[in-house]
Amino acid sequence: MVYPLVALLIASQMAAQPPSGRARDCKPTDPSYFSGTEFADRESWYGKHLAAMKEPRLCAAPGVEVYRFLWLRSFHNPIVVRIQRDGDHYTLHGKQLSGAGGYEPGELLRDTTIRVTNQQITSIRALVDNTRFWSMGEERSLGHDGAQWVLEVVSTGRYHVVDRWSPGDDGKSSSFQRLCLEILALSGLTPNPSEIY
Repeated sequence: MVYPLVALLIASQMAAQPPSGRARDCKPTDPSYFSGTEFADRESWYGKHLAAMKEPRLCAAPGVEVYRFLWLRSFHNPIVVRIQRDGDHYTLHGKQLSGAGGYEPGELLRDTTIRVTNQQITSIRALVDNTRFWSMGEERSLGHDGAQWVLEVVSTGRYHVVDRWSPGDDGKSSSFQRLCLEILALSGLTPNPSEIY
């Protein structure tokens, strides 16, 4: 026999657990942008660009919804686009540094903040689902003279990050590339086609 109080405690603990996906620990003392051993070797590289952009650390928490694309091209300006829920609307923050993604960050060159429509956020959510983003695993995909495409998503109590080196526009990486480029397009920071790699 399960006593009502015990059943209530079990139910509340189960409800408090986030669904599948990593729930990043949100300790204020944690200086890292990424948790987990698979990103330990990239924290200093990615982290220095995010710090130069004055970007926040992302954590899973109830009611938080964030999509952040970090684009580190070897020889072109680093770009980050962050879309986040602010109450009953969504805000996009797009930033571009003067440095190069494969080298030093440089200074903040562009800083844009715009509202995102419900239709646009619905489109992004659909692309996240169609890409099967939440089940995309880690690939040791570091390369030379290319670009790191790093997408973090926080939604429904989950945090997940996917990192790919120069995903192509065909094959299994094409849907991931399309999702990232869609987020980038909303910011108005999309470069010439020759600078997309």
